[in-house]
Amino acid sequence: MWQKNNEQQLLEDACVSDWLKKQINSSHERDCIDALDDAKQFVEVLEARVNAIEALNVFMRDIKPVSLIEGEAYIAIQPAHSFGDIDGEDVSFDDKKLLVKVLPKPNRVIVESDCDLKTEEALPAHLQTSDWCWVLNLVTNRTHWLNSTVYTIEPV
Repeated sequence: MWQKNNEQQLLEDACVSDWLKKQINSSHERDCIDALDDAKQFVEVLEARVNAIEALNVFMRDIKPVSLIEGEAYIAIQPAHSFGDIDGEDVSFDDKKLLVKVLPKPNRVIVESDCDLKTEEALPAHLQTSDWCWVLNLVTNRTHWLNSTVYTIEPV
């Protein structure tokens, strides 16, 4: 009897998520042991995700900001990472390593619209911050923007 009362309390509690309420209701259509085994495996999956996020947070806390100097070369490293479930699949990215030289920021940028129109505009405010650098990739010999907050950056 306790189980039914506990279930009813959860279903009536406004603080309990709709997702959990749906799982409680749909679990009546399943074998309890199978549902419990699935729930235990799901907990393991969620715990692994939390551990990965915590490890990345520890890694990111240890990153010390580097003041990037125009004309200097740097190695920029973004560790492998993954996030959430998009259309039923995890999205994962491998390590990314760049060898770049910091260039002077341009005063104007070319902006492309949805209709493939290109216009020249003043440098947007977010690109004027120290987080963003205009760089030359020394491997590909191409220029691009680099957000220094998502990389570990070391002088060459």
